[in-house]
Amino acid sequence: MPILTLDTNQSIEPEHGTELLHKATDLLANMLDKPKSSIMVRINPGAHLMIDDSTEPTAYIQLKLFAFPQEQAAEFVKT
Repeated sequence: MPILTLDTNQSIEPEHGTELLHKATDLLANMLDKPKSSIMVRINPGAHLMIDDSTEPTAYIQLKLFAFPQEQAAEFVKT
């Protein structure tokens, strides 16, 4: 099961979180040519994140796949 995890140090209103979950699921289903029922998306707002000694708004996104198609890596990152 593909899983997308988004950690952000920002708060997300519940209605925006739900909208983001749906949009991310749709995007992944189309990108991976998989049914939505096989996609998992996890959003972690309010995470403790710091880059280069800065706590400015940031996000960390991770996509885990069992079989990663290397030839599509650049396209996945762009999307």
